[in-house]
Amino acid sequence: MMVAIDVVIIRVGNTMIALEHDGNVGEFAPSLTKSAAQTAVTRLHQSLQDN
Repeated sequence: MMVAIDVVIIRVGNTMIALEHDGNVGEFAPSLTKSAAQTAVTRLHQSLQDN
């Protein structure tokens, strides 16, 4: 079995997130990584503004 992994490092100001998306090579959808990263950035911005 082969596994594909995307690792995305997101940094906003002094806060950093490591996002990992993995799956079987035949079923892996890289577009989901981009979608998850965009959601993470939005939530991170919101979280930092609330503080």
